[in-house]
Order: sequence, then C-alpha cells, then structure tokens
Amino acid sequence: MDGRRFSQAARYIASLPDGLSSHPQCKAKNAGLKILLEGSRFVPSRGTLPDAVTDLIEAPPPASTWSPEVLFVTLALSFRDAEFASDAEWLSWMHDVNARVFRSPLYRLMMFVATPALLAKGIGQRWHQFHQGSELQLVTFEAKAKRADFLMRFPARLFPSLYVQGFGKAFEAAVE
Repeated sequence: MDGRRFSQAARYIASLPDGLSSHPQCKAKNAGLKILLEGSRFVPSRGTLPDAVTDLIEAPPPASTWSPEVLFVTLALSFRDAEFASDAEWLSWMHDVNARVFRSPLYRLMMFVATPALLAKGIGQRWHQFHQGSELQLVTFEAKAKRADFLMRFPARLFPSLYVQGFGKAFEAAVE
C-alpha cells in the first residue's frame, strides 16, 4: 500500500489488531459501496491499495451482500486521502453523497413522509439493515430543541473519529 499517498487509510490499517483481517464479525451491506463509488472519481492503480480494497472498486459485489466493514472504512479513508484537501471537504462530500441518495426515486417518498422523530426512533433497526457487529441506538430525542443523542457501540478502532463524523453527515442529510 502506498502509505504516503493514502496516509489516513494506512494509519487506520496499522491501528487495527490484525490489519484488514480484524473484526471479521463486523460487516457492511454492499449497498453502501454503491453510494461511495457513485460519488467518487477515484480509480486507484493496482498495488496502491490492498488488493481486497481495489477488488471492491473494480468488481463491486451485489448490493444485497455483505463485505468486511474494515474494507469499507479503508476505502472511504482512501477516497479522503486521494480526492480531498481536508477532512472538512471530505465530510461535506459525505453529506452531499448521502443527500443525493435520499433525494433519489427509491428513497424520496420514504424520506418525504419520515419525520425527524420517526427517523431517530428507528435508527437502530435501520443501522442493522446495513451493519453487522456494531450498534447504534437512540439515547435522547428532543423535538423542540432539534436535538438527538445516539450511542454507537463497536469493537475498538473499527471506526476512526473521522469516519464516525461521516456517519453524522449522513444522518444530517437524512433529517434534511
């Protein structure tokens, strides 16, 4: 892996107890992969990223199947490293990519009738439709204050801080 070009992705992999083999119980639905790939211009050359990550880009698995979550995180951080000058730009991109998804014909009707309270209260169930081996639950919801607190549970170092912030941007886009 080109650790200079993909510094955040390389640091992430190095932080994991068993590299890309870490946390095999943690998986992500490949439907999320389509969202990342459609929002990116990134095309790595073979050998610049781990083969398992490059394989996801070159031959995406069916949307209904599952892949190791660590590959998703590595891919997303690789996008950050390759395409964006700052974390803030990448986070803005994460918001915009998810906003486009929620405006798509598949989600538009569902999102039109969903209130913020309904979205917040069902977050755990929706999380499990796209993630295995981690948890997201609503802790508090205050409609008048336009505030919700969530609790994420996941194995140590599965999700770095920047990636968790990216989830936050996806949630913002859903509520909007």
